[in-house]
Amino acid sequence: MKKLNYLKTTLLGLTAFSLLFLGWLVYFDGNVQAYGVSMLAAAAIVFTLMLQILSYRKSEGLQRKFLGLLVTGTFLYAAAELVWFYEEKVKESFVSVPLGSNLLYILNILMIITAFSLLTFAVKNRYQVIYFSIDILIIFFTITTILWVYWFHPLYIQAGVAYGLGVTSFIYPALELLLLFALSATMFVKKYFFPLAPMLLFAASIGLFFIGDSFHVMALYYGSFEPNSLLEVLWSSGLILQGIASIELLRKKAPLNTGSNSFNYDDGAYPALRSLVNIGSIIILFLIASSSMDIVAGSVLLLIIILVYSRQLLAGSQLRDITKSYQDLARDLENQVNKRTEELRKKNTELEKSTSRLKHMALHDQLTDIWNRRALEGRLKTLFEESLGDEEVKFAVIFIDIDKFKAINDSLGHSYGDELLIQFTKKIKMEFPSDAFIARRSGDEFVVLLEGRHSKEDVERIIQNFFAANEEGYRVFGEEVKITFSLGASFFPDDSRNTNELLQAADMAMYAVKQQGRNDYQINQRKQFSG
Repeated sequence: MKKLNYLKTTLLGLTAFSLLFLGWLVYFDGNVQAYGVSMLAAAAIVFTLMLQILSYRKSEGLQRKFLGLLVTGTFLYAAAELVWFYEEKVKESFVSVPLGSNLLYILNILMIITAFSLLTFAVKNRYQVIYFSIDILIIFFTITTILWVYWFHPLYIQAGVAYGLGVTSFIYPALELLLLFALSATMFVKKYFFPLAPMLLFAASIGLFFIGDSFHVMALYYGSFEPNSLLEVLWSSGLILQGIASIELLRKKAPLNTGSNSFNYDDGAYPALRSLVNIGSIIILFLIASSSMDIVAGSVLLLIIILVYSRQLLAGSQLRDITKSYQDLARDLENQVNKRTEELRKKNTELEKSTSRLKHMALHDQLTDIWNRRALEGRLKTLFEESLGDEEVKFAVIFIDIDKFKAINDSLGHSYGDELLIQFTKKIKMEFPSDAFIARRSGDEFVVLLEGRHSKEDVERIIQNFFAANEEGYRVFGEEVKITFSLGASFFPDDSRNTNELLQAADMAMYAVKQQGRNDYQINQRKQFSG
């Protein structure tokens, strides 16, 4: 609400200023009127500069650059007014349009056009802005060339104005028309990337300047221009509107950062109409240039051909950029897929390793790294199942228990006992066949399965060799130690076809040895050897 009140107040103030200016023109004449008009025009310039400089100092980024160009343009406008005042009031040599003022006015409007062109840097998709600008320029140049050849140039010839002076006088309102046309088209298609309220104010300002300058040029070459006319009100009001628009832009806090906005101009819409406009413009200008032999018409014809060709080149360049973008996207996607595939492969490898480790840990004894009780039960079950379809399956179950191991553990410590178990396991691996299934059942109890066609005599010989090797003793933490063990054995299927009974038979044979004095073995409860 405050912003709306501010805008209303400033516009009411502008209206009051315009009425004051108009009243001064009506009620005064002579030098009083002339100097009053000069003072009011100067006040409009100073007021506009104050508003623009204030906005410039409080802005930043692209908005600051935009306002800086507007301030520069207003200074150029002030310089043009000073030259005009000097030529008319001081030198009293004013004939038509002061050349210096004319050039400064052209620089002023070029500075404003540059300011609005700078806003394209706030657009992400600049291709659309360029397409829009080319389409606008083709239409604009065609219309202004027609106006020049069939309206303004004949007027200049009748007034006896030189061709060069006529062209330069025509440029200023033509540039204003270009900017007004671009701003109006932007608002009409609703593709503006600039706050609407400031854009309307700028468009109104340029519109007032265009009307004033158009009437001024026509009045000059009709020989009816009089200083201190209503045109002064239009010019000063248009200038003040630029100052108000600058403040309104600052108050809107427009995000004019580089690449922060979008300009969605559908450059591919209505291709038939666009082609008709382009071809029609070229044909019309060709006919005008060939019939009138006008340099401006010929130059504009060449310029429009260049613009149309540039648009085609730009479309090809955009197509290549889009193709490259899709290729880069596809390549990036492929790299991402390959990267993800490699990551998944590594994860699968790690998972397989983890699974393998878990399986190993589930079936192996953590201390000695031989098979554990679960693996033993599984192997016995497998052998039993194989025996159901093959009567030739035979194997021996050997149960080993270290004598008085608890006493060793209690007296020398668990670390000592663990190391002794490791050394004892290594001895079992060395003395039993490489294909023997060796498991730690619990604590100091070990079970060995001898599979295949081992006879009882072979098994007994292996057992006796193991007892003999055990006599060599063990080296634990740098100390020599000797131990004894008790051993029981049973055979499948001679002693039982039930694996639990078979394991129990070997266990009972081992305990029978312990009851008889330890350090011995027994096969199927029948004593075979005395250590």
